[in-house]
Formats: sequence, C-alpha cells, structure tokens
Amino acid sequence: MNELTSHNVSAQDMSAFQTYQKKFLLSETFRRNYSTSNGLIYYQGRIVVPIKHQDDVLKLYHDHILFGGHFGVTVTFRNIASIYYWPKLQHSITKYIQTCVQCQLKKAHRPPQHGLLTLLPVAEGRWLDISMDFVTGFPPTTNNLDMILVVVDRFSKRAHFIATRKTLNAAQLLDPLFRYVFAYHGFPRTITSDRDVRITADKYQELTKRLGIKSTTSTANYPQTDGQTERTIQTLNRMLKAYTPTDIDNWNKYLPLIEFVYNSTPNRTLEETPFEIDLGYIPNEPVIKTDNDINARNFSAVDLARRLKAITLQAKEHLEAAQIEMEVNNNKRRKPLILNIGVLRPGSQRCTFQQRSPHEGTTNICCSTFACQKKKYMATHMNWI
Repeated sequence: MNELTSHNVSAQDMSAFQTYQKKFLLSETFRRNYSTSNGLIYYQGRIVVPIKHQDDVLKLYHDHILFGGHFGVTVTFRNIASIYYWPKLQHSITKYIQTCVQCQLKKAHRPPQHGLLTLLPVAEGRWLDISMDFVTGFPPTTNNLDMILVVVDRFSKRAHFIATRKTLNAAQLLDPLFRYVFAYHGFPRTITSDRDVRITADKYQELTKRLGIKSTTSTANYPQTDGQTERTIQTLNRMLKAYTPTDIDNWNKYLPLIEFVYNSTPNRTLEETPFEIDLGYIPNEPVIKTDNDINARNFSAVDLARRLKAITLQAKEHLEAAQIEMEVNNNKRRKPLILNIGVLRPGSQRCTFQQRSPHEGTTNICCSTFACQKKKYMATHMNWI
C-alpha cells in the first residue's frame, strides 16, 4: 500500500488512508477484506471511494437519468453497494436523499386511508395479468403527443411507457396495446384499470371480450384495485419532472431511457429487477466499469429455462409474502370500515340516502361491497348533491 501515499489526496482522505494502512499492517482480518490494484483500494472486491468523490458517486446513482432515477434509500444503496464502498455508506445515502431538492419537491405525501387493505390475487405468470392507466397534463410535443399510456405486468412489475394522444378513443386504444404489449408478450387474461371513458366504452369492452381478455375496473371508493399502476405513474412523473425541466416540449424522447432505468432497477417486493423476472437476465447497461463482464445472454438454453423457472417460483413466493406483509403492516393503522344503513362514509359529504337501501334486510355493509353496488342503484336510491 506504500505506493498510494504518493497520490495527491485531501487531508481527510490521507487521514483515512493512514488508518487503513495501519490496520492493514496489524490485522490479518483487515488484510483478508482489503486489497489494492492499479492504485485503488478494494474492500471485498468493491472500490473504496475517497471522501472527496463520495458525492460524485451519490450524484451518479441517484440523480443521473440512466443510472439514478431519484429512487429511495433501499434502491440507491443496492445500486452503489454492489460496486463501491465507504464507511457508513447507508448513512451517507440517507443524508444525501434527505437533502435532494428534487425528491423533496416532486415526491407525494400520502394521507391515511379508511378501511382495511384488500388486495388482488397474486398473478400466476408473466404478462397474464396486466394493469394500465393514462397520464395526462403534458404539453404537446412536436408531433402532438400529449398523453402516456402506462402498462404494467402484475407479475414481473415490468412496465411500458407509451407516448400517445388524448384524442385516442376506445377503438384506437387497442392499436398501441397490440404494437407495444401483445406483439411482444402475448395476450393477457385480465386487464385491470380505472373507469376511464375509453375503458368503459362498449366498443372496447366488446373487443377485449372477443380477444378472450377479462377487463376489470376499479371504483371511486376502492382505488387500491389499480394501485400498482398508480404507484408506477408516481415514479414516472417524478423522473420526468427531474429530467425534463429544460426540455419539456420533447419529454417523449426521454421515455425509452426512463423505461430502461425503471425496468433495470431492483423491485423492493421481488428483490430483483423487472427485466430479470421477465427475461431471466439483465440487459446490458452503458459501460462505466473497468471490467468486461457481460451480464446478459450468457446462458445456454437449458440453463436459461431452469433459471426462468426458479425465478418464477421465487417471484411468486416474494409476491405472496409481500401481500401478507402489506396487509399486516397497513391494517395495523386501519380499522374495519362497516357502513350501517343511512350512515355516510367517514370523510364523505357527497351523498345522502333518500329511499330504501339496495341491501335492505342487512344490518351493515362492507365499504368495498357497497361500492360495487353503488352505480347500479345510484339513480333510484341516492341523491347526489
């Protein structure tokens, strides 16, 4: 390690280096963990980052459009810790994210919800059950694109961000679905979405029915049904706001980059990237390392098939475990919401009952059950103020 003393380093880095040097000479355990090569110090195969360059690494893996994405502590730590190391790494990441202006301005704060959390069944395989939603409010691009269609596979969590127009109608909606989803992944069994006018249109419902696709929609009082897509949209909006403030008229050009970053970022539920769950490997990223490792397409056909099967079983286990954990953790702060006949839902002043309830003969009604029946009986049993 003596050759490193000749490098021009700051006083803090020199002090840290001298500490490392002393430990290297006196401790066998330290020598097993640390090594040097080409003027760099390695800890368990990871590069030890000098203090003056730690902010550069944090900026690259948190702020950069390709390697960052303004994700939280867990994702950022996982991306950095696989390559770099310095003492109190997670503390540094937490402190950096807490002082990130973009994160403080763009990330949403979520109020508490009423009633217990009820989840959809776990998806059985890749692209068999998908969810989709529309994101509007964008300025028109040079080719008049002003809306994004977001499609998410409920199993692998892989997403497609498709730039389109708000003038898209129910019949035209199937065109981008065929082009960007069905052509690559096949036809799903179910499509979950909100009650957008394009989704509830008779033409769309008839077309999906003829294709053998079941269209399921959420209700105003039960938005958790489409919560996965809504959460993906929050991440998409945050990344667009972070990376297109000076080029807002060409936001559509950033969608492929953002989609790649999103799908190559480890999912906290699955503990793998959506690419790896869906494809069995992680596609090549832009080269920034000094090694020549290629992490894609290096499996034989048999090995890849076995790997995909193992990933499928592991992903299903993680999804089921995450659902149980989510229900338990969320329901600790919630109470069962039971609606007695004639009593308004807490926080709602929009409706009052005028006549007999559609659930006459029962003493109470679960909020989600009532929400499913609301539209059918709304005209005759409810007066909207």
